[in-house]
Amino acid sequence: MNDADFLYLDFRFREAGWLEAMRLRLTGSVPDEVVSDGVRNQVFEVEKEGERMTINITDHCLSLTEPTEQSFTEENYAHVARMLKMKGFRADWLRSKRPDIVLCAGALLNETYRKKLISHLSSTSV
Repeated sequence: MNDADFLYLDFRFREAGWLEAMRLRLTGSVPDEVVSDGVRNQVFEVEKEGERMTINITDHCLSLTEPTEQSFTEENYAHVARMLKMKGFRADWLRSKRPDIVLCAGALLNETYRKKLISHLSSTSV
């Protein structure tokens, strides 16, 4: 069989916590209600120190969002972008920055994956 006979589409978006995890790993910033939802869905752990909040991603977060070798296809970027839009993605998520949030190392998605996904979010309709 030829690899061209197969199409990989990521269906982890069906899992609780995927949207919160993906939003944080894609944008690097989330509002308080998303932090709370992420903690409840066990994709984030939060450490507060005064006004500052450090967000650590969990193994569950990684299992829901970490790209696999098969994730780096145009079809999969378009699929994940459509799922994000269907679940409420808005362009202002990419502009939202919070100086009170510190992310642990490795919290953001792979840079190549992030850039391609953002490009597809800009051009994909639901």
